[in-house]
This record gives sequence, structure tokens and C-alpha cells, in this order.
Amino acid sequence: MVASHAHQYDMVVGTRSKESSRDWLRMPGKTILGWFANLLTHRRIPDLNSGLRSFRLSTIRKYLHLMPDGFSFSTTSSIAMLRMGHAVHYVPISVRRRDGRKSTVKMFRDGFRVLMLILNLTVLFNPMRVFIPLASFLMLSSLLYFVAYALLERVHITASMVMLFITGFLTFCLGIICEQVSAIRREIHS
Repeated sequence: MVASHAHQYDMVVGTRSKESSRDWLRMPGKTILGWFANLLTHRRIPDLNSGLRSFRLSTIRKYLHLMPDGFSFSTTSSIAMLRMGHAVHYVPISVRRRDGRKSTVKMFRDGFRVLMLILNLTVLFNPMRVFIPLASFLMLSSLLYFVAYALLERVHITASMVMLFITGFLTFCLGIICEQVSAIRREIHS
């Protein structure tokens, strides 16, 4: 089924259906990671960790330098392909319960690694998606702190307010620098 769509798209992913066998203990973590990846990529990724995928060779070669050794190839390739605007298609598949050896993926250790990988890839492909919300939160916190302090105490600017605002502004500036570095890296590898 996946192979029949391979000639039309840059990447085709087998998406496990609701009826497929699942490890219910891992579902909350996978849901959180999936939500985070969807938020950062601006796309709905139906199955972030599915290993059943087909690539157009000329396309995936551009991103092999980003792929981790062994772990999370599926996550990295999904985010790279979606962020760079490649044609990605999802095909429903059914998966039976795993027989034989258990999965070597550890829920907390590997879940944190995948979260950091998603964040790093987002900063690589679209840094402002991370830095603008963080900078806005810090500067808005400074403003709200000032308003609350002015209403409850007196109109006065404290060192904490200044530090929050400056940290937000510097975070925004760091985002601009990361955006430039990201654009240069993408240009070099394209």
C-alpha cells in the first residue's frame, strides 16, 4: 500500500490505524510528543513514530546529515520533510501485537530525547517558531508584573520587571540570529 504511492510523493508513511495494536502505557507520552510536533511544524502528523515509510531518494539524501544514528530517524525525517515543504502522504495500515522481543524504547529517557530532538529540529528549520512565543511570554510577563505592581503598590519599575523585559528582548534577538544561521545552513545543503 505504501509503495503504491511512493512515485507520487517525496515521503509516504504508513499510519497505524485505531484498530492496530498499541502499548497503552506509552500513549500519553506519544500523544504529548505528537501534539508538540504538530504545534511546531504547523501540520498534523498522524503517526510521528511509524517506521514504515518510503522516500524519494533524491529528496531524503538532502537531509541525511541531520539524521541521528539509529534512534528517531522517523521523527527527524517527518519534521525535516514537513518543514521544508515536501509532499508527504499518509496511508492507513494495520499493525498486529509485537511477538518476540520487547521494544528497546524506554518511556521517560527516550521520550525526553525525542522532545529535545523535535525542539532542536524546529530551531534548525524554523527558529522563530520557538523564540517568538518565548520572548513574547517574557516581555508580556514583565508588562503584567508592572501593571499588577502599579495597581497593588505604586507605579514603580523594579529590577525584576527590567530583567524580564531584557531577557525577552534578548531571546527575540537570539531568535533572529538563529533564523539567519538556519537560513544559511538550509542554503548550503540545498
